[in-house]
Amino acid sequence: MAKIDLNAVLGGHDDPRVGDEYEVAPDQWGKMKAPTIALRDKALALIDEEGAKDIDFVRLVLDGLPDFDPANAINGMEAKVIRDFFTLLAQTVKMLSQDLDQLGP
Repeated sequence: MAKIDLNAVLGGHDDPRVGDEYEVAPDQWGKMKAPTIALRDKALALIDEEGAKDIDFVRLVLDGLPDFDPANAINGMEAKVIRDFFTLLAQTVKMLSQDLDQLGP
């Protein structure tokens, strides 16, 4: 799994995997959870929740992220985590759907 810090993002990393580690704030790392149905539903509910912040979403989809002051977050890293979660979700559905299509009727 990859370690995604500011340098990785600036270098064009955009192939998300379960277990990728994200440095959301200096020395504050969390691992991408598997995109389960339950996690997807919680993430979508959080997006619709009034007053929810991007950091709330990040804390939901990353495992082991320590508590820290959101003002110390690396600018743009929250957006990277959110985009990667939904990219991972879409890739999972696409790959599993291809396998089903190959089974035929």
